[in-house]
Amino acid sequence: RNELSSSPVSVAQPAAGNNMYSDFNSDGPRYEICKWVYKVVDHYSFDREIATVAMSYFDRMIWKSTSRSDDTQPNYELLAVTCLYTAVKLNEHRNKRGMLDALVHMSRRRFTVADITSMEFTMFKTLSWFLNPVTPQSFAQRFLELFPRSCCYIDRAQVQKIYDMSCYIIELSLFDSELMKKRPSAIAIAAVIISLQGADSSKVSLESQTVFVNNLTSFDHSNDLHFAKSRMSQFLSDHHASKLADIRSTIDPNAIFYSK
Repeated sequence: RNELSSSPVSVAQPAAGNNMYSDFNSDGPRYEICKWVYKVVDHYSFDREIATVAMSYFDRMIWKSTSRSDDTQPNYELLAVTCLYTAVKLNEHRNKRGMLDALVHMSRRRFTVADITSMEFTMFKTLSWFLNPVTPQSFAQRFLELFPRSCCYIDRAQVQKIYDMSCYIIELSLFDSELMKKRPSAIAIAAVIISLQGADSSKVSLESQTVFVNNLTSFDHSNDLHFAKSRMSQFLSDHHASKLADIRSTIDPNAIFYSK
């Protein structure tokens, strides 16, 4: 807790009347909020899918606020704390005792328990109680269950590594606000297809990969899928991957998956 309280979530609040969400680029407030959410999730050893849920709440709240005709906007820092608290409360079944008090402490007491619970109720109403978003990670897990089993050789451990790599890509994707506007199923398919590109064909045959990719793309021919693949390929090849290396320190893609 001491480590986290030394670097609480802190972002600049854009001036009223601007397009608030346009400022949330890769170096802006949304990036800092997303990074802070991952830091708290990792500190408490929560499942990283919690971060995806929290940022889903956050993004939808921001989009709702920018679509209104008035200049009302939420406090981004309070909203980020509230989104994380609610995501943990609804989805984590361990190590969450005292989480609300801990978040108040992390905010250096700029926010009270009453502030967070009030924002939470506002969020419930604004999101019409849609609080269980289907995440790209869950789609990726289900899609990989469709990997062909009978036609060719498959190392099941390698399929698990494909899933790990897909989650790595999805976690990096969470920093991209434009990508997060796309359907989670399309994000998942794009991540899985990109993960397959470096697969060891001696462990997952080319035949099985071809059958699997054809099956996946038959589910989705949309622009969302094409956009997601292009966007992911771009940020994996540019500075984003190295800039966010600390976000997924528990997985080394070169060591566990990609062929030399």
